[in-house]
Amino acid sequence: MAQAPPILAFKVCFPPSVNCLYTGKDRRRKSDAYEKWCREAWSFIAAARADLPGFQTITEPVGAWYRHGEFSDKRVRDAENYAKALSDLLKEERILKDDSLIRCSINEWVDDVEQGYTEVVIVPLARMRISIV
Repeated sequence: MAQAPPILAFKVCFPPSVNCLYTGKDRRRKSDAYEKWCREAWSFIAAARADLPGFQTITEPVGAWYRHGEFSDKRVRDAENYAKALSDLLKEERILKDDSLIRCSINEWVDDVEQGYTEVVIVPLARMRISIV
């Protein structure tokens, strides 16, 4: 049986860590760095949408695969800390109706994605299922 192709795949500039997204006493205001990243990331989303005429906002549960380009400095980074900015972007740019539709995600460091970028792959949820047996 053939696997279902991704619903959407695109490259985006590397996101800020979850620890740097919000600022202020109540941490509800987007930080300047997060605001800047959102503006830059928008152009990547616009390009991905242009390649898919008639794209409709996803309303069904999906899996998300975030493939981060490995940094040459080899500093220890937690790949999971970058998923929040990406999932919020998918909602804000109406790729997903809501980021709660991401029922499963994989975050990894890879050497086949350029440093400073993340490849985002949205797939049917069934494709993300794995078996531990």
